[in-house]
Amino acid sequence: MTERAETVKSTLNFVQNLDLSSFENIVERVRHLERFVISTQKSVDHLETYASKPVTWLSYFKKCPIPASENFPDAYVKPSINLSALDRDNVIQMFGEVEVINTGKKCIGNECLFEVFSDVVLNETVEVDGIWKSLHISCVTPERFWTSNHRKLLLVLKNDRVLYREKDVLIDADFPCVHSVTRTGELIYIDKRHNVKKVEREKKLHVTRILIARTHPWKPCSLYCSNLNDDLLIGMWSRKNDASMVARFDRSGRPKQNVRYNEQGKPLYKRALYITENQNGDVIVSDLWNGVVVVNGEGKYRFSYKSPPSGQRLSPHGVCTDVLMHVLICDYNTNCVQMIDKDGNFLRFLLTNRNDMNEPRSLFYDNKNHLLWVGSQDKNTKLSIYRYINRKNLY
Repeated sequence: MTERAETVKSTLNFVQNLDLSSFENIVERVRHLERFVISTQKSVDHLETYASKPVTWLSYFKKCPIPASENFPDAYVKPSINLSALDRDNVIQMFGEVEVINTGKKCIGNECLFEVFSDVVLNETVEVDGIWKSLHISCVTPERFWTSNHRKLLLVLKNDRVLYREKDVLIDADFPCVHSVTRTGELIYIDKRHNVKKVEREKKLHVTRILIARTHPWKPCSLYCSNLNDDLLIGMWSRKNDASMVARFDRSGRPKQNVRYNEQGKPLYKRALYITENQNGDVIVSDLWNGVVVVNGEGKYRFSYKSPPSGQRLSPHGVCTDVLMHVLICDYNTNCVQMIDKDGNFLRFLLTNRNDMNEPRSLFYDNKNHLLWVGSQDKNTKLSIYRYINRKNLY
């Protein structure tokens, strides 16, 4: 008993004589490390989000740098860089070349960062209960997406369940491209009265408000929300004139631009079916009568794509662009997805019957995971997700 008491006494004396300041230093260092990890994780998340927009990511990184290394003497070692070993060719090989385009903006080519597969790979199929003929797709996240046909618009959790049905959406077999999402995931859609509405989240509630009201004789019939600046690109149609134009509005619904004619005064569109935007600011419209019509960000006509080299007339539906600024087109006549470059040159038939694809009608390119979502007019309830592009291993 005496020996046990002596042991307890010696232990207490040891604890009382401890220098607690060392523990305080350890706790403070752990807190620094936690902040360091959080800051680094945010940088990684932004890099993944803006993988296709390096200039945007570098701008973010400049504003929110990794904490100084002196705060982490044992956990972070600032790398030493031999500047004399760097040359222009090595930097371009790693990061891509900076190109100054006509508008004066700067962009970084992704050709050095990504590679295109010779064969397209079916990554997965997604079952969507309650809907068939998926004619348009708008992804909120890689796991949550909106899809629609001529009868309904559904918010779906991938391979799980339908989360929500929007009942006020425009039902028109001639205009399937009636919804899009903002960069923060808010739904924008055309309602049954041809008004453009936005669903916003306010204090755990979803509030719908009119962004753009229909004005006679033009009525919104297709739309796309820009990934560059959240501008709204609205395909307007006039029954009286049997003509279309593309109107640009800012995120608040204020008009910015109308594009209807080329430089010779000829109409560019007859019926703007689907709309998308490329990374260089080009606005791409599929038109059943005029093929795929492309104008630049200022509204000036660039080119039209009307047929592949086989000569068969194009009947375009869904369109999208990928990280390399390729334009992908669902074509009714060839029953496949065609790929052209940003200047309108045919590259390849990307998806055909050989890829278990029948009657492709809608496209969405996932810029974060580099996956292509394809909806079909075939009578099934599945979406197909393909991979044909991937990031190169630079090490």
